[in-house]
Amino acid sequence: MAAAPGDDDRGLWIISLGFGAMLGYLLLQPLVAFRWSGRWRLAGLAPLVLTLPLAAYTLTALAAGSNLWPLAALFLTPVAFVYLLLLASLRLLLGGPQAV
Repeated sequence: MAAAPGDDDRGLWIISLGFGAMLGYLLLQPLVAFRWSGRWRLAGLAPLVLTLPLAAYTLTALAAGSNLWPLAALFLTPVAFVYLLLLASLRLLLGGPQAV
């Protein structure tokens, strides 16, 4: 069965969204680590339990010449990014404007 017009665009859009979320995570994680304190910081650092080993795996795959080296990061970092966004939203709702 032939692909419908625009199917390729949808796939490219999803990949672009994944890379955008990856970039968003890489920008948001250090911000959370350095600006938050106490239990909020601990909750904000939780994604590092998965993303630090992911970074090691990704860099090893890149060094080995794999052409699929960013694939695992495309699956995991959007989840970590959404988690941090939800955590920041909850912190803002519970702590007021000074929480940001």
